[in-house]
Amino acid sequence: MDNETGSLYEFGPFQLDATKRLMTRNGVVVPLTSKVFDTLLLLIENRGHLVSKDEFMRSLWPDSFVEEANLPQNISALRKALGESPDEHRYILTVPGQGYRFVGNVRELTPDGGELILERLTRSRLTIQAAESDDRDIHSRVGAETGIMPAEGSLRLPAAGQARPSRKGALLLGTVAIVLLAAAGLKLLQVHRAQQTANTLAVRSLAVLPFTPLAGGDDEYLGVGLADALITRLTAIRQIIVRPTTAVLKYSGSPPEPGAAGRALGVDSVLEGRIQRSGARIRLTVELIRVSDGRPLWAQNFDDEFTNVFVVEDSISERVAAALAVKLGQDEQKQLSRHGTENIEAYQDYLRGRFYAFRFTADGFRESVQYFDEAIERDPVYALAYAGLADSYLAASEWILPPREAIPKARAAALKAVSLDNTLGEAHASLAHADLHSWDFPGARKEFARSLDLNPRNATTHLLYAEYLIIAGQLEGALAELATAREIDPLGLEINGYSSWTLYLARRYDEAIAVCKKGVEMDPNFWMPHYGLGDTLEEKGRYAEALVELERADALDHNPMIVAELGHAYAASGQPQKALAELGELGKMSDARYVAPYYLALVDVALGRQEQALEFLREAVEDRSEMVLFLPLEPKFDSLRKDRRFQELLRAAASPLPAMAGLP
Repeated sequence: MDNETGSLYEFGPFQLDATKRLMTRNGVVVPLTSKVFDTLLLLIENRGHLVSKDEFMRSLWPDSFVEEANLPQNISALRKALGESPDEHRYILTVPGQGYRFVGNVRELTPDGGELILERLTRSRLTIQAAESDDRDIHSRVGAETGIMPAEGSLRLPAAGQARPSRKGALLLGTVAIVLLAAAGLKLLQVHRAQQTANTLAVRSLAVLPFTPLAGGDDEYLGVGLADALITRLTAIRQIIVRPTTAVLKYSGSPPEPGAAGRALGVDSVLEGRIQRSGARIRLTVELIRVSDGRPLWAQNFDDEFTNVFVVEDSISERVAAALAVKLGQDEQKQLSRHGTENIEAYQDYLRGRFYAFRFTADGFRESVQYFDEAIERDPVYALAYAGLADSYLAASEWILPPREAIPKARAAALKAVSLDNTLGEAHASLAHADLHSWDFPGARKEFARSLDLNPRNATTHLLYAEYLIIAGQLEGALAELATAREIDPLGLEINGYSSWTLYLARRYDEAIAVCKKGVEMDPNFWMPHYGLGDTLEEKGRYAEALVELERADALDHNPMIVAELGHAYAASGQPQKALAELGELGKMSDARYVAPYYLALVDVALGRQEQALEFLREAVEDRSEMVLFLPLEPKFDSLRKDRRFQELLRAAASPLPAMAGLP
């Protein structure tokens, strides 16, 4: 529903704000789901009149097939929120077989709390009400509310017993009153809208910090998981930039000062909270804080059965949107109140799966797959769990598992997610990524477009789409996508890494070096910017500096990509024995994990061992290795470009590319 008046309604101890989509009882917020709120608003807007079941269905579920049984459930939830039993009729009267009527006394208020009369008065009613009002009262109300002081006597009405003005005079008087009252209403509306605009402009970005578990132990997954779930929901609000989960993970387990965290993350507002499990109950204390002045914009305590955690999430999402003065469209409202599952045990498994996936380790991968599988077993139609499973396999591909094993599993899970929920942006992003690594470029393009249409504020999707554009040879387009991702997540280290790598592949080495140095400043203990800096410095012939950075990266994260680049740099700088030692290290690593043949080829080509390099590249093509797709741009294989066998490998790797001609 879309309320245009922005009215405030008061009935009994309750006040309903249609703009902020908020109901309070004696000043205390009453949690309502989106549909229950819409049910109440429709009843109040039609107070005193019967609202038929058909009218409810058309208004609340205009674009979807929903069982009529959902309406009594909404009414029941509404009665409970209002403290009314089914056999009471203080507020809601049931007309059996027909519908419902709101029978409570309602006052409609202005934004400042005064009773609203302007919108409801016809000209004749205005004249009657004006005749019954004291002229001084009219002067003071118009002046106080609008800043427009009528000329003395301009609204003066005859006192009781005095002669009434002529019909012509009365009409003139009524016209003047209407003009002045209309000006008052316009002024009030302008002030109200200006206040809303000021709030919206003041808060345009948000970070949801991992909730702090008060009991510690296993509840850490719940703190991260609930924050991730809220981030996923709030990303649907297109007027607000929400930092991704990867940007806030560093605050898990160590509650920061919200203002400091907000400034570090570059946001206008921070949502932080504390969480405690006590038997079957969950207790949450949540606060939304404006970073500029530390002012709380909204705060609330929740104490409910854990099985009602979905209702709690609904309430938090809706209250945050209301506090930020965001007007939501129908699609955004649906996204905010979307539940991936109603099975609470499946949901807990999903949260654990996400928690372990965010660790980005071999053990974390195995744990995440296990929990996503368990979530799917408990709820076989849980689309988000299938999307999570696909993402885990994609993250493991080429790092932990061979692509030939990981990618088909990822694609199958992503296809299932899309088949279960075609409106889930995360599922389409997972399928696009799987298609890209399956070398299905037209399919990847289609799925990326669909995902970005559904959720244009997902930084990871923009980053992955940039990878697609790099493979298509559209480096400027890739840089533009990365700029969009950086707007959403300015401190994203992976975004920084992809940006520098794109510039490197474009052979814009000085720019790539500058981006890498910025990454090192952002986090000196993250391996990727050191790796990118060493990789690029080597191409500039600055070998000593390159080796310092690569050795630093290797000390931070001993992975095959870094070992291979170290081997290449040693060989290029005239240290073949050290290069051979790194080649031997890759062989040892392959005993415990998958090592892409591409990395072995990278060392061999620097050592001048072209036959071995070509053989390893052939194996990489057979494995459908991701890195093979970048061979047309990678400068480290320039020495092989004139070799017929290398050209054949490029054709084999890029066989789907002709279908990509003419891409934007």
